[in-house]
Amino acid sequence: MLRTLITSLFRRRASASGEGRQLQAEGLELRCCLAAVTLAASETFGGGPRHDIVDKDGDGDLDVCWLDVYTNRLVWFEYDETRDEFDVSETQLDASLGLRDRRINDIAVADIDGDGDLDFAIADGGHRYQGEVGWYENFDGGSRYIYHLIERSQWGSLAKALSVIARDLDNDGDIDLLTGWMAGAVWYENGGTGQELLNRPIAHDVSSAQWVELTDIDQNGEPDLLATQSNPVGWSSRLAWFDIQSGDAVHVFEAEELGEPTIFRAADLDRDGDVDVIAIYSLSENQSTIVWFESLNGVRQFSEPREIAVQTRWISSLLVTDVDQDGDLDFLTTADQAMSIFENTDGRGEFDLTSYIELGESYPRISDAADIDSDGDIDLFVYDGWTLELFRNLGPVVGDANRDGAFDSSDLVVVFRAGKYETGVAASWQEGDWNRDGVFNSSDLVTAFAVGGYERADAAPAVDVLRTASRGALIA
Repeated sequence: MLRTLITSLFRRRASASGEGRQLQAEGLELRCCLAAVTLAASETFGGGPRHDIVDKDGDGDLDVCWLDVYTNRLVWFEYDETRDEFDVSETQLDASLGLRDRRINDIAVADIDGDGDLDFAIADGGHRYQGEVGWYENFDGGSRYIYHLIERSQWGSLAKALSVIARDLDNDGDIDLLTGWMAGAVWYENGGTGQELLNRPIAHDVSSAQWVELTDIDQNGEPDLLATQSNPVGWSSRLAWFDIQSGDAVHVFEAEELGEPTIFRAADLDRDGDVDVIAIYSLSENQSTIVWFESLNGVRQFSEPREIAVQTRWISSLLVTDVDQDGDLDFLTTADQAMSIFENTDGRGEFDLTSYIELGESYPRISDAADIDSDGDIDLFVYDGWTLELFRNLGPVVGDANRDGAFDSSDLVVVFRAGKYETGVAASWQEGDWNRDGVFNSSDLVTAFAVGGYERADAAPAVDVLRTASRGALIA
């Protein structure tokens, strides 16, 4: 009966292409459930996710921008809460630009020319190691775009463009671009209109910059660069923090015994107010180690690598976010055809693998996370080289205080035992705050009995976390 209840939460939804999926689910504990919706599909395999998430129309919610290189289209998806579906709009780009012949690895949407509308930049992997970075200028409210080439590489120079980030790097009020090339990272400084972008190499010893991270590590008000650095000894690379203004490596994260750093993120993992670093190191395709480096003083000192997990698989993506909405940062990885979710169990950097979800795609990568439907929880974007899928977070069963997958009498015992009913004292979900207004009172009971399906489900059966397999899943 539990399976019936959970499956009903994964109701069939129309995707942008008119297709839907009926999903099955199982998990260790019921925290929230994910429903997959295919937003976009490509006719050709390869390249990067080619999407970005911004508030396109200034209405306070997030929209999804997708670049379809096969048909030369820029497509926008905006979630309509009242109809529970996505509105789709698109612009046909100039076919003479030949997007179909390119290998677009990344896009970044921003107002590059400062005229109040959204443009977008591309990182092009090119053909036979000749890539380029450029941007499309928005004309006539998005009905027409004009392409501006910023830089094209030659054989033996920067080679492929792998990533692009749009951000004000020098705090002068305009949008600059940071591009990760196969042979280094380059900051393109904006003169204000986007027509003149000054090439400022950040560091010549940055190795293949497919993964770059911008964050203010030393908290001085200026963004820093986290990237891999060519190792002066041997062929391997190592993880380093670079000062963007000087281009110098400020700190090197030593962990050569674990292999090469392949993916990394910067975030406050232990909730102490400073920026830590989490990274994936790989010795081979059959061994990946997940570690984190704790910031010890908030400036330039970090701990030795602290091992979280060792997996006998090549990890293809890493994303840090508060999956279970408990106030601390968790992280997700993908490897082979599955997604793993590691929960920050104590809020201070102790992580446990709590969910293992079979996705089914050949090369899935978690490309982004955001509250795309404005319901207060985190939704996930997964890209497999062909399609971009949104895993909508549908939330927990209303009234399920003890997290057993059902709203029944045992939950009422739990919340009334907590002693916060009609007291006005702040309450959590486990203490009866089911309408998320911060307290437990009669309105929470009305919500739970109206939505939660009182005593319609049995308690959740035990499930082996390493054998959980579904297109949708419960996150423990």
